[in-house]
Amino acid sequence: MCGSRLANALADTASALEAVNPFVQMRVDLRNLVRSQDAYHAAQGAYARRVEPLAIQYMWQRGVTVAILNADAHSWAARAGHVSQPGKSCVIWFGPAGKV
Repeated sequence: MCGSRLANALADTASALEAVNPFVQMRVDLRNLVRSQDAYHAAQGAYARRVEPLAIQYMWQRGVTVAILNADAHSWAARAGHVSQPGKSCVIWFGPAGKV
């Protein structure tokens, strides 16, 4: 695929995802966080307590915010929100539930 066709295909994909339900976008970002946390844990021996060390591994969907609520060597929990859904969020955790 030549450069301009590839750029157009990527733009089409981004536009399509932005048209998706905000809750789908939040779940996509939380699934990406799972992969990033797994990679971070493999390298560091503990899960990341903040999203900043993970930001280079992927980008959040437009309008989505993700916060890690709790993390240690054995478990983590995070919440995703969307600007178009104030007061609503999706939550994920791995391992024993800690204090949030």
